[in-house]
Amino acid sequence: MGIVNISNERNPQLKDTTDREKLAFTPEYEQFVFILDTVISVIQNEREKDKTDNKKKSTLSDLITPLSSRTLVEKAEQLVEKGSSAEEVLKAVVKYDEENARQLEDLNERLVYYAQTASLGSIAIVIMHEILSGMTVIKRFLNKAKGYLEMFDQRTKSYLGDAENSHKRLLEVADSFTPLYNRDLRKKEYKCDLRLAITKSVRLVKAKKISADIYFDYSDIDEELLVGINEGELETILINLLDNACYWIKDSQNIDQRVLIKAEKQKNSDRISVSVSDSGSGILPEDAERIFLPGITSKPKGIGMGLVIVNELVSAYGGKTGVRIPGDINGATLVFDLPIKKR
Repeated sequence: MGIVNISNERNPQLKDTTDREKLAFTPEYEQFVFILDTVISVIQNEREKDKTDNKKKSTLSDLITPLSSRTLVEKAEQLVEKGSSAEEVLKAVVKYDEENARQLEDLNERLVYYAQTASLGSIAIVIMHEILSGMTVIKRFLNKAKGYLEMFDQRTKSYLGDAENSHKRLLEVADSFTPLYNRDLRKKEYKCDLRLAITKSVRLVKAKKISADIYFDYSDIDEELLVGINEGELETILINLLDNACYWIKDSQNIDQRVLIKAEKQKNSDRISVSVSDSGSGILPEDAERIFLPGITSKPKGIGMGLVIVNELVSAYGGKTGVRIPGDINGATLVFDLPIKKR
């Protein structure tokens, strides 16, 4: 939701603990927590109102296109051809002006929202600090556990391997936040095994209860295929899409419970299109663009940022994210493209 910035100078009774990772329990601290809880509650109520509002959210294209003077010119030409009076032409101009005013208000509201999200640079620093601090402790435990490897059964060894992969992915995800305030870091070139990244992502998603009884098929993915993206970011993209697929499959209550992942080389291009399809309820044509907007979600407890993150990460590598309607296996099909790399 945001960051609360407080100083010791202005709040002398809010004191750090010795490890400087939290605040000491004092009456002032209790009051501070109460205020924050109240603010969060108000924001959550507003968010729920937005979710239940049936008004269609316009895309930026919807907002900008009507502002073109061409619309007014065409209307005026039609009136002149009909021999309309100057008064009727003036009425058309006034109506156009009123509609433009409303569109500009909506556009301003949307741009203010994007300006607010631009502050993610400062949020990224906080997120990185929190992730990296926690990861240090986890890594210490993983290193200790590896010393007892011969005592573990095969399943425990597999869990330890998953934990190490997850630790690595979280570190890479933390690194992926740095471009929000340092774009030069995107200049580094990456090579990533697509099939291996899918395997790791599927394994992590299958560990969740929501994926029970769902069959994941990625048998057609070439084992030799390399793509130009950071592995942690690719897994973040895949896990977001797979989580969504599992949710809508369960929500649809269909007997057929499948997720199909395919990759197809684009014609006359050094890029490959990756698709994630599910056998859920699918996506309505009118929602094909809206689902990539911040805050747009149909999930009761969703915040509408999953596909925004996917879109941003794919865009960082020169790609696009989209929807294929109808879906490949009767549900939703999300498609994104990535650059191909040579071994």
